[in-house]
Amino acid sequence: MNGAETKAVAFFTHSAAGLLLAMASALFLINLTAPVHLVQPHDPIFGMSLRSLFWIIGGMALWIAFFCLFSDRPVWSLLWIAWLAANFLVCRIALYWTGCRTLAGFLGSYPYAFGISANAANALASLIFAYLLIGSLLSLAWRVEGKFVSKFCVHPAAGTSNSPLKISANKSHARTAELPSPCANPNS
Repeated sequence: MNGAETKAVAFFTHSAAGLLLAMASALFLINLTAPVHLVQPHDPIFGMSLRSLFWIIGGMALWIAFFCLFSDRPVWSLLWIAWLAANFLVCRIALYWTGCRTLAGFLGSYPYAFGISANAANALASLIFAYLLIGSLLSLAWRVEGKFVSKFCVHPAAGTSNSPLKISANKSHARTAELPSPCANPNS
């Protein structure tokens, strides 16, 4: 990967870490500031109280955020971000399947903690997890494609190709040709 790609992936992982830290903090604050008289519903998928579920999700988000900030392996950071965001997507699909169209009913203590409506919190959670899922998958694809392209392309400085697709002349002098490199510049 070149420097620009590395900086872009680092920017995404650090911004994802910031969002995950903010999400973990929000979940912890919701648990700490929710009124005692407010009875929170149980999660229909896991069958546990939202208070416990928020502690678990907040702890996972905190762990992944610290991993993103302090790990020297960006691919693992991207995989953890994608894993968390994919789990959120699967949970949203399962909730939709059970009849819950939004998270508004589960985020009822947001107004007490932050002064925003549960619908706004639902939209915010969806946007954050969409950013995390799309960004991590695109970054992973970018890294994988970059490694694939650098392995199988003609390197202009060396003038050689590492491609196993290169067709060479055989002893019978049959007509052969080289396949064009996927990295070749058509204008050059």
